[in-house]
Amino acid sequence: MSLKQCLLTLAIILGYLGLSAQVLTGSLSKNSMTSCDSAVATISGYFCCGNSSLTGNSHSINGSTITINVTSTCPSICLPSLVVWNTTYVLSNLPAGTYTVKYAYNGSPSGTVTSSLTIQNSSQATAGNDTTVCDASTLTLNGNQPPTNVTGTWSVISGSVSFNNSALYNTSITNIGYGANVLEWTINDPACATSDKVTISNDESPSPANTETNRFSCYDTTTIVANAITGGTGKWNVITPGVLVPNKNLPSTKALYLNIGQNLFEWTVDGKSCGINRDTLTISYDVYVDTPNISAAGNLLTSSPAPAYQWYLNGSPISSATAQTHHATVNGIYKVLAGFQGCDNGLFSNEIEILFAGIGESSMSEIQISPNPSTGVISITGMLDEISIELTDFSGRILKTWKNQRSYSNTIDLDQNAGIYLLQLYDGQSRRIFKVVIE
Repeated sequence: MSLKQCLLTLAIILGYLGLSAQVLTGSLSKNSMTSCDSAVATISGYFCCGNSSLTGNSHSINGSTITINVTSTCPSICLPSLVVWNTTYVLSNLPAGTYTVKYAYNGSPSGTVTSSLTIQNSSQATAGNDTTVCDASTLTLNGNQPPTNVTGTWSVISGSVSFNNSALYNTSITNIGYGANVLEWTINDPACATSDKVTISNDESPSPANTETNRFSCYDTTTIVANAITGGTGKWNVITPGVLVPNKNLPSTKALYLNIGQNLFEWTVDGKSCGINRDTLTISYDVYVDTPNISAAGNLLTSSPAPAYQWYLNGSPISSATAQTHHATVNGIYKVLAGFQGCDNGLFSNEIEILFAGIGESSMSEIQISPNPSTGVISITGMLDEISIELTDFSGRILKTWKNQRSYSNTIDLDQNAGIYLLQLYDGQSRRIFKVVIE
């Protein structure tokens, strides 16, 4: 009867008795080492109970003997069947030396490998710890020193560096590329060549964070601007609650839903190992809601207080006319846009029409004055409605007034010293200004 037949018969008998039996063998193939301190064992055996299962492997070291223990479970009711099983087990981190390998099953000795296992890890390569540096131009590596009469070699796996001496375990490197540079240190031991990798990360010093000048926004949506950077990464932090910046990583991006008042932003440049630098930006936002009112004293137009002013003549803005007051110099309709400097969302004032009539010139209405020049007494003709009259100097200072004058012809005494004055007539809607000369 063959061994297999004997084992099958034994398995059936033991199965009826509620028992199981195993025959354990093992092998450690020559040259099965995966590294200088590891080996792989291949183990096989037989279950007499077909419903048994492997549960794990472990090993112990006693002097020069390594025992590999295979564990399994067998149910209380055995289903007789001859089942062959195979498993592998990695012996790792073994001390250097020569060992005899034995096998055990559930703690009971079961077999011995006749060949020995030699572990030689004295030359295990170690490249050192991963390192991150900031804009480094040179660095010393920290590989382990090979044994006597054994050589080592540095090589570049990825990235870019220059070795001062690629055969020296603690060589210096230069021309270190930005980003991750993966280097490998190999010890060329004929009995056991090993290698190890190290990553040298070189971060580029980033551009300093710099934002635009603090300013006012006319609307609750605006574009905030920071400098484009080299090295590192930039990001907007929104300090003011409720404001939204959808694309925070863009140097120039939209800011939405500004609050009334000041809105604070921070442009942050993260240089990793090179540190973080930041700059802040304040965007002020408001809506001008008070309609301004303008009045005239002679040719001097004055607006009620507002954050900023832009004077208009006949519907067009007057260049550089951005003060609270404005001296009218030509005929036309004047008004002011009151709001915030540089914004177009302010409110327009009432309108004032200014009409000048120079010496010897006729006005654009029926009203005329004579004589001009005069000794101080003049005649005003053509007044059809109630008209208020003001006499001012050229600075706008009121010198004399006449209220509710209503006559086609009216004579008034200016009662001033010799000089040039402005005579302003107002009918409730328009103003007409005459330049008068007293001799």
